[in-house]
Amino acid sequence: MSQYTVDNKIALIPHDNKYTDTEVWIYDDEDFTREQTINLPLFQFGDISGYAHGRYVFFSSDGASIHVIVQSDDDLGVVDDYGVVTLDYGTGA
Repeated sequence: MSQYTVDNKIALIPHDNKYTDTEVWIYDDEDFTREQTINLPLFQFGDISGYAHGRYVFFSSDGASIHVIVQSDDDLGVVDDYGVVTLDYGTGA
């Protein structure tokens, strides 16, 4: 979970089941209403692709993007299974 206090936003990676951690949820931190759902892109290894599971999420210092540390799906069976994804968010700050 990450909080961007300038625009009162919270970004979190849900862990309800195996596939909800493939999204980032944006909430208003005053009334905790979900405002946006952002899907993480697929993890690519050459010709192989699979779900990217979010592990950690951070707002950029200006609030314009969100950085997510992701891990590939276990089913892919790859060794180098972590990466960083930057998602445009555009909070207007």
